[in-house]
Order: sequence, then structure tokens, then C-alpha cells
Amino acid sequence: MFISVKIRKGLNHKICIPVAEVKIMAYEYEGWTLYTRDVQLKGGRNQTIYFFSKRDPKSGTPCDKPDNYTVGVNKRTGLPYLKKK
Repeated sequence: MFISVKIRKGLNHKICIPVAEVKIMAYEYEGWTLYTRDVQLKGGRNQTIYFFSKRDPKSGTPCDKPDNYTVGVNKRTGLPYLKKK
């Protein structure tokens, strides 16, 4: 796996830098994978959100379950969610 990096602003030449492949340990619950994403709220504050998905989301990266959180399941929909202990 390689990453392309621009050498200087305005210069279109790119160099390839090898990246060591690192496996991210993602938390899974009954086929659902936990993802995280940083979002900007209307007030301008940044916040990290966690969500479960069975597919690869458009944005977000797989992550481990944060400390002091447990997994709950919505009784009506069956969707998992995180809740604080």
C-alpha cells in the first residue's frame, strides 16, 4: 500500500511513500461493526460520534469500543448502540 503526497503546493509531481499495513482491531457485535467519525456541530464545536454499521460507511473508520461504554440493543429495531456505564 502506498500514499501519494504532493511535494510542494502548485507542483503536480507526486512521490509514493510506502505505508506499513496495520490491521485495525474493530469492535463487532452480532455482525455490526463499530465506527467513529468527527463531526462539526452547528455551534462550531467538534464532537466524535460512534455508530454501528453492517456495510462500509461513506465516512468513518472502524474502532474499538471506548472504555466506560456498554452496548445496548434497541428493542423495536434491533439496532445496537453505545451507552455509558
